Amino acid sequence: MISLLFNLKNNCVSVPSGSARSIDFSKFQPFFSLSVEFSDGTISSALMPTNTLDDFDKISLKDSNGDTLTLIKSDTLWSIFNHDSLVIKDRQIDQFWEKVIGGKYDMLISKNPSKWTKFGVDDSSGKRLSLYKDNNQIVSVIFSNKGQDYSHNFYRTVGEDEVYRTSENIFYMLNTRPTYWGNKPKIESSDSTKVN
Repeated sequence: MISLLFNLKNNCVSVPSGSARSIDFSKFQPFFSLSVEFSDGTISSALMPTNTLDDFDKISLKDSNGDTLTLIKSDTLWSIFNHDSLVIKDRQIDQFWEKVIGGKYDMLISKNPSKWTKFGVDDSSGKRLSLYKDNNQIVSVIFSNKGQDYSHNFYRTVGEDEVYRTSENIFYMLNTRPTYWGNKPKIESSDSTKVN
């Protein structure tokens, strides 16, 4: 049995076997996802195959009613497509990044495509999150909150069979309402009654 030492800060796994060997996984990003299985059968791993803001420049959200919302990054600023009158709420982007993009799953639920509907992750159910870089889709994931467990959600990456459970409820963050993501800018009034 080989024991591995994880250095998450440097994205390395060291294999202690008398000589210092390590594998640098940073060059495999965004294709590498580290998962750890605990003795009780739970798994902790990243939801998304990407983990830096530079990995994508467009976020597309679509709910089961067909409502859509697109967020676009230009340089370092995010905006809401077709809603130029709204200013992005930094808190929503930060939370989305932390909880959805940087979120974790804790359990593999099913590998059976015939159960997708049961968990609400078939192609016509749930909410679809798609990430793009230079108009090329990186990943598309379907999330659902089907069932009675309101502290977790189910999700499936499009093109894959496995259904996973998120480690916390993030479904509300996949919101297609523009006002969830942005506010109308505050207009500063000028005091025209001042006389010099």
